Amino acid sequence: VRKKNIIHIKKLNDLFKISDIISIHVHVTSETNQMINANVLKYAKKNLILINTSRGEIINESETCKFLSKNKNSKVYVDVLADEINDKFNSCLYKYFKNQKTSQVFITPHIGGMTKEAQITAYTHAAKLLINFKNKKI
Repeated sequence: VRKKNIIHIKKLNDLFKISDIISIHVHVTSETNQMINANVLKYAKKNLILINTSRGEIINESETCKFLSKNKNSKVYVDVLADEINDKFNSCLYKYFKNQKTSQVFITPHIGGMTKEAQITAYTHAAKLLINFKNKKI
């Protein structure tokens, strides 16, 4: 059933052509890894607001930083960075954030899993893995 005010987009390029704000909520897969890259950013509006709270690997950070440097009215909001566990300080977005004189990049702590419910889920899963390991099911 199609709603009157909802536009159905089939191609990511088309989404970037018409959107002022894009918020990304996907898992990392072979299809989504680096899906935000120069190939889609070339269709973006010059004042795009891009939000990524999925995983850092969804965005090609280097190509996103190039996009930001050419489009001073665009902004990127993230709570995740590519390889944030091992080497976040080498992240292009992190460097852009630390060195910028503008406010194009906003980085908040990656704390989405810190809700009470998320912690219960994680601890329960860990306990089940330990029980299975002890019972030699793993």
